[in-house]
Amino acid sequence: LAFTPSFVPKSASMLFASMILLHWATFSVRSDPSASALGLQLPYESREKTEKTLTVAKESLFLFKDAMGSMDSKKLSAVMKGISSFASFAPGVGAVVFSVVNMVLAFIAQDDPVLNEVKKGFAEVNQKLDSLSIKIANLATDVEWFSYVSVYSRDEHTILNTWEKFGKHRKTQKQTYRNTEPNNYESSGAESSVSNLYRYLTVDSTSLSENLNSLLKKKFKCDVYMISRYNLHLSSLFWKGMVLNQFYWKLTGLNKEAKNEQMFKKVSKAQLSAVEFCLANYKQYLKKDVVEITKDQGSDQNSLALQVKEVLDNKYSWYNWVVVVFDQSQNKNIMLNTEFTFTTGNLVVAVGFTVKADMVHVEEVKDTARECFENKKCERKTISQFFMTAQRCSHKWFSKDHDEEITILLTKYAKITQVAYGDQFVEVPTPFHRVKCSWSGYDSWISVHYSRLLPVCVNNQCRNNGICKRLLRSNEWFCECPDGYYGDTCEKQMIITEPDPTPVPTPAPNSPVVSQQQVIIIVTIISVLIILFVLVLIC
Repeated sequence: LAFTPSFVPKSASMLFASMILLHWATFSVRSDPSASALGLQLPYESREKTEKTLTVAKESLFLFKDAMGSMDSKKLSAVMKGISSFASFAPGVGAVVFSVVNMVLAFIAQDDPVLNEVKKGFAEVNQKLDSLSIKIANLATDVEWFSYVSVYSRDEHTILNTWEKFGKHRKTQKQTYRNTEPNNYESSGAESSVSNLYRYLTVDSTSLSENLNSLLKKKFKCDVYMISRYNLHLSSLFWKGMVLNQFYWKLTGLNKEAKNEQMFKKVSKAQLSAVEFCLANYKQYLKKDVVEITKDQGSDQNSLALQVKEVLDNKYSWYNWVVVVFDQSQNKNIMLNTEFTFTTGNLVVAVGFTVKADMVHVEEVKDTARECFENKKCERKTISQFFMTAQRCSHKWFSKDHDEEITILLTKYAKITQVAYGDQFVEVPTPFHRVKCSWSGYDSWISVHYSRLLPVCVNNQCRNNGICKRLLRSNEWFCECPDGYYGDTCEKQMIITEPDPTPVPTPAPNSPVVSQQQVIIIVTIISVLIILFVLVLIC
């Protein structure tokens, strides 16, 4: 009892100091951002794997953005390359979506430098899709289309609305997101809408539901660029649907990555098939277009020729189009060498094409045309033979810029559209060169247009078993790449698979997660408390 007065203050001060130490440790555990599940540091190996996967996701997203940009081009080869690229991405699309899904789930509501790059890429892809897309609902401008479009647009709205909510929900806390998102997704009906969209794009002609690409071909009279733009929107819609599905499958423990790949591949092939159909049958659609343009037109030949050329140059832009218009009374004075001829009222409209190319050996080509035709007979009774001779005609020249001899084969550099006596006609554009010939003793003129066909698939070799495809008889081409390869010549390879990164541990609801550093602190404090307690007992 004699020691009681001195013992109580000493032990009390020790206990008070211990309580302060314990309070500081507890506060540190609760307040340190690294203690939360969202800020938990991954081990070095897992972190390295995570960053590698993030890099794959980021690069893949930019590839998608580039492919989508190509699909919106007014150049046929770019359109074909864009759609073809989508098809070759198919084996990797599941891995790309899976990587993005894993990363977002691992770092929800967290500021991470590497993930921010993926988020940026994801946002740019989304922005690109939104800026280029044309909603299917916009097609419902007439009664014929209303019943079709109302069905498709319902699923379109469902996917877009769910996507918008998905963007908002990703900013919530992880555990809340994991608990609520599956129910939200199930109630949205988005998974069913993605399946419907897949069916609309791939259904065969025997189905009761008409294929959406078939409807687009009918609606736009096989305008490749308009069909491509709508398919761009449909691809973006399908991409969003796949991401939403993958999130749902991931949260519910389902593994359907392969299903995404198969669906994406089939959709891309269906889109490519629609464009290829329009290219193969472009002549029949061109005839209908010209008939429609020339219907109920006046007698202004120049205006009609310009109007026909403008439409053809825009819709069938892989060629340069030549249009000749004259009154039927001039039939006896004009011999045509064009692909198409139409009659509208008293007017004749002739349409031909030339191949787009840089103009080289210009003077030599003109000189060759003169050598072949000038002052030679061009009679109607032998006109077929005359045009055949023109195709074989050639001449050798010594170029001013080169020492060696150059052989100019006329058919490789030029195209004849007509032979005319007099000038009672309109021809747009103006011929590259005109050569005088003799028709029944009268001076007549041959219209020569520059047209050069290049050996595009000889000069541009596709790599990695890609196949070079010339588009019709134009100088446009693209490499059809095998799965997983992309680039102008299939020279680049897309990383198709990537190991699933070690996920960030998910804590039980409301339970703190403690980092390694904090565990050491707590163990140290507990040890100090035990020592203090022993000292108190001894004292």
